[in-house]
Amino acid sequence: MNISINGREAMQANTSTGGCAVAVEVTEHARALVVATMSDAGQDAQACPNARTFAERLEPMLPKIR
Repeated sequence: MNISINGREAMQANTSTGGCAVAVEVTEHARALVVATMSDAGQDAQACPNARTFAERLEPMLPKIR
């Protein structure tokens, strides 16, 4: 699914292991990838919120898009 992280284009997807991946645009051909996998399968629903939170904290450290 297409999402926005602090104004940057991003995509979020569930992983085959029950986790979640968030890819944040850095440049036209580069992405920063955050993957969260929960150690307890009963908490898999928390993987995407955790990945998004981490991506939001990571985004200010990425080079600015021009």
